[in-house]
Order: sequence, then structure tokens, then C-alpha cells
Amino acid sequence: MLTKTMVKTNVYIFTLLLLSAAILAGCRERPKSAKSIYRKSASGVVLVANRYYYSMNIGGKFLYFTGINSKGNLLNLTDNVDTVTKNAQTVYGTGFFINKKGDILTNRHIVRPEIDQETARVSLEASVTQIKDFMTQAEAQTAEQYNNVSEKLRAFREYASAHRAAPAKGDEYLFLKLEELGNSYKSYKKVISRLDDIRYDKIIINCASNVKVAFHKSDTTESDYLKECNITKVSGLDDTDLAVIQLKTKETPKGKYIFHFLDKNRGKRTMFETAMLNLRSDNEARRLKGGTDLCMIGYGKNANAATDGELLKAGVYEGSILQDPDEHWIRYSLPVMDVSSGSPVLNMFGDVVCVNFANTYGNSTFNFGIPLHKIKRFLGMD
Repeated sequence: MLTKTMVKTNVYIFTLLLLSAAILAGCRERPKSAKSIYRKSASGVVLVANRYYYSMNIGGKFLYFTGINSKGNLLNLTDNVDTVTKNAQTVYGTGFFINKKGDILTNRHIVRPEIDQETARVSLEASVTQIKDFMTQAEAQTAEQYNNVSEKLRAFREYASAHRAAPAKGDEYLFLKLEELGNSYKSYKKVISRLDDIRYDKIIINCASNVKVAFHKSDTTESDYLKECNITKVSGLDDTDLAVIQLKTKETPKGKYIFHFLDKNRGKRTMFETAMLNLRSDNEARRLKGGTDLCMIGYGKNANAATDGELLKAGVYEGSILQDPDEHWIRYSLPVMDVSSGSPVLNMFGDVVCVNFANTYGNSTFNFGIPLHKIKRFLGMD
């Protein structure tokens, strides 16, 4: 049973909440400048560096390569993992912290560079055909050498038998040579047989990635300025080029900004703060439409150009939405830069409205924003 004191207390609390909501509803946060947003949040943006190669399992035997050249040949094809690791390619991008657990949101194509499986299989088949031709030629040459040595050994022994001569060193050399050639011939035969048994349509090609990140204002002269990460989540949807990587420490360093999204609670915002935000008189100003001003915090056209002296620095870039967003992507006038893939794109209130995607198709480079509903679906925020 409620006492008079309890009723009064509840009335006070309810009144205070209504008053707070009314005050907040009348508030209007002013848009910030790009420089102001940059100063506040740049510490939460990281440079992502991924050294990678590809592997394929062929009947229990692994082959490795680093890519496909313009002629369709597999680059650095080898069966030695140490060799391919030394020749691994590096791709750069941008990412940003989304919670206190060291989770960083970025693009999938940065941490798991895609390769056309069918093209790679065709390239492998062409390479194997060349190897098979070489092996077949070597097999024939070995067979010819075997016959020649065998004939010499037969003639040598016939001569020794006819003259009742004791076995000489030449006899032993020819015998060992014959044995060596016989083993080589069998080896070539075995390899050719295995090559004939390859089922190219069954080969699965995987990407092996070694992902590290560098913080904003990192000293690039320090040996440990790149921090190791694990890939924890990768989108399997073609239209959602997103991935989450996590610092191996599983903790976002102190002082690093944690980004929040335009809607729903994530990062620094609580559900109550989000609800109150929806009551604000400036909520309409946050809605995305053609002409809405945006800014992006990320890295430039190459990782080396991102350094200021010995310090690695992200940059801030300004633009606006070109047309009303649809469900697929957000088009904007922000500059196109390869290393900016995975950058947070913000409205002028500092909310993340999309994740930048930059890629090259043919001779053209383009970028656009992956919208919030895809980000939320990927992160499980629905």
C-alpha cells in the first residue's frame, strides 16, 4: 500500500521527468564545424593495415599465391607458406571505435580482400597445365637418359664379362645413376597423375589476413606503433561491405573517442539519451536528405601521405548528400580516396550516418555510404 510520502515522491519524480523532457524538447543543438567535430572525435579513427595472401587446398596439398596479374597469372605461386608470407600484399583502409571493448568497424574488402574464385581456378588450371607440360617433357627426357645409361651399363658389363675383368668404378657409377633416373621417372609419373586428378571446381580459395591498426597521432618511428587485431565479424551479404576487427587487448585505449550512430543507442549514448534526443526540436535537422552537409574523418590516398613528419594523422573532409538517400546507399560529394574505405561519415552534429566505401572499378574510383539500416543489421542493433 502506497503511503502519502511515496505518492508525493512519485509525483515529484514524474513532474521532474516531464519538466526535463519539455526543456530538452525546446533545446536546439547547433550544428558544429567540421574542424570542431574532428578535434573531438579524430582520436577514435584508426588506420587499418592488412598483409594478406591466398591459400588453396588441392588434395591435402596447400598452394599459396598473392593475387592475379593483368595477364591472368597467379602471382608468387608457391607451396611454401614462409615464401608467400614474405611476398604478401598490403592493403590500407580506415576504421573507427564503436565500443569500449576494442571493436573497430571497417570495410570487409580491407580485412578480407575478395578474389574471383572462378578466375583464380582458371588461372590455376593454366598454371598446372604449364607445370604438367614441363613435367611431361622432363619425364620423357628422364626416360631417354635412363635408356642411354642402361645401354651403357649393359655394354660395360658385357665388355667386363668378355675380358673377365673385375667390376670397376664405372660400373658402380652407372648403376647408381640408373637408380637415380629410375626414381626421378617414377616421381614425375606420380606428379603428373596427381595433376590429372585435380578437380578445379572443388577448390576453395581462402584469404589469410594479418590485420593491424595504427592510432591517430601514432609515432611511426616506434617499432610497435601498429597494434595487432583479430577479425571477429565479417558480413556475408554482397551489399554490406562491413567487418568488425578487435584489438587483441579487447579494450579501447583510454582517451580514444567512441563513435555513436544517428539513431539507437550505441557507443556513448544510452537508450534514455536517444529517447530524449527524439524529443528535441532539432531532431528534424538531423534527418538525411539531399543537400545535408556531411564530414568524413579518415586517411588519404596512401598511408605514407597520412603522416605529418613522424606522426600519423587522419584528415577531415567535407561534402554533402547529392540526393535523398535510398535503401541501398548514400551518394555524396565527399572526395574519393582509396585509404578512406571504412571511414565514419558524420552529420554536422557528430553522429555517424554511414560508413564510407571506396573502391576501383575499371579505370574509375568511386565512393558512397553504407546506410545505417545495413550497419544496424550487421551489428545486431535491430
